[in-house]
Amino acid sequence: MKITINGTEKEVELKKIYTREVDRNYNNALMEWVKANPNTPNDIDIPLNNIQKANDILVESMTNLTAEEINMMTGKDFNKVLWEIIRIKNGS
Repeated sequence: MKITINGTEKEVELKKIYTREVDRNYNNALMEWVKANPNTPNDIDIPLNNIQKANDILVESMTNLTAEEINMMTGKDFNKVLWEIIRIKNGS
């Protein structure tokens, strides 16, 4: 898959296996500082910055992109890569 970073085209290499290590790192970032209410344990609010951080970790862990390159991606390219990773994660 090709993306553009600062006007330069780059080929993104995706890992084909979603490992437990990647899953742990993603979930730890997603749930950082989140506390469940014991009265409603299934009703939690995840801060938006946790979602962004977790998605960045997921993309960095599953591709050949650096954190700096991820920060320089367009939202469209980031989402294209992220959706492909989700497809791999779900075994599609």
